[in-house]
Formats: sequence, C-alpha cells, structure tokens
Amino acid sequence: MGALPKVDPELNRELIAQRLGWPEGAVEESRAVEAEEPGWQVWYVIGGLPSEPEPGFTARQAEGPYSNERLFAASAAELLRAIRRERPHPPITGFRGPPIWG
Repeated sequence: MGALPKVDPELNRELIAQRLGWPEGAVEESRAVEAEEPGWQVWYVIGGLPSEPEPGFTARQAEGPYSNERLFAASAAELLRAIRRERPHPPITGFRGPPIWG
C-alpha cells in the first residue's frame, strides 16, 4: 500500500467552507487575517454550538504555549484587532519554551 498524498490545508479549508456553507468571502477574509498575523490559524464558524453560539471568525495560535486558546469575533476585522490585543508581538516560530516577550 502506497503513502497517502500530502494534505493541502488550503484545499481543506475551501472544501470545509463549501460543505458547511460559509458566507461568500469568509475563506478570503480568513486568509487575509493569517497573512497579517502569521502563526495564527483562522476559521469561520457557523454558530449553533455551546462553544460557538454565534457565527463569526475564530483563531488560535498554530504553535506554542497558547495553541489551545481561541479568540472569537463577529467579523474578520474584529478578530484581527483581538489578535493584536492578545499578543501584539510577532510569533517566535519553532520556539517551544515559555513566552519571552513582555
């Protein structure tokens, strides 16, 4: 049996968006926030869950000590502001120890 093909996260995001009925432009807005704040993964959530009661955008750090904490905002612009308030310094990629910024 051969190796599985490499997963393309961008294709996955598009397929998930299509399947879950993300509003038009949500994929592009998610990518735009990620481009502004590398090191964060951004998704649209459709709401209706206890952890995500309202539709909007959610983000979490891709790596590091805070990778399980998520931020939520009604719009991509609000989420970008929340990310910058949460951690105004650029991510230190590959760093696995405690945060060193003040």
